[in-house]
Amino acid sequence: MLERDKYILWNAGEVIYRVGDDSNEAFLIMEGSVQIFTMEGLLLNRIGTNEILGETSLLLNTTRTVTAIATSSPTCLASRSTS
Repeated sequence: MLERDKYILWNAGEVIYRVGDDSNEAFLIMEGSVQIFTMEGLLLNRIGTNEILGETSLLLNTTRTVTAIATSSPTCLASRSTS
């Protein structure tokens, strides 16, 4: 993971967050893609450019309920919680 200003870049295969992690931010995917997995490792979805991830647990103020893994070196804009 490389952070520059409010932008974050991940390498393919890098974990963005895991089930149970604290929710401090949501991400807008500027380019690339991310796979979303259940606690059991079942692939739920693959999301890409102009899609948001991490917003549900951030809004509900809960820990992460899924695992997000970069699949094609996504560049994301991070929106951090101030609470």
